[in-house]
Amino acid sequence: MRKNISTNTPSEKFVGYSRAVRVRNTIYISGTTSQNEKGEIIGNTVGGQTKFIIKKIKSVLENENFSLNDIVETTVYLVDLKNLKDFDKVFKKYFYSINPTCTLVGINSLVDEKLLIEISATAQKEKDECCGECY
Repeated sequence: MRKNISTNTPSEKFVGYSRAVRVRNTIYISGTTSQNEKGEIIGNTVGGQTKFIIKKIKSVLENENFSLNDIVETTVYLVDLKNLKDFDKVFKKYFYSINPTCTLVGINSLVDEKLLIEISATAQKEKDECCGECY
């Protein structure tokens, strides 16, 4: 079973991708920025954008009866590695007790110069925790 999940941001429709794809007991979440459904960028610091991104990811997960605790992997694209401490402070608040894998990559830019960070994630439930639709 495959289910495409949207958060209705303009880029999802324009580019033609899903915010997330659920396959059985796993949700693959696309690179997520701090752009809201109106196309506005929320937050002007790495910390502010990170917090908004994690809330977007959390919302996607909760709509599928998952939670941040189900995240097993994250990939972070950070425009300026000088802002690493700002990112770490927020990320730690949400993920310190979960300890998913994390790949962090320093990059030159994202699709809009106001975007400072992008995060993708994978969440997975154990077979016995998942709803009957998983298997």
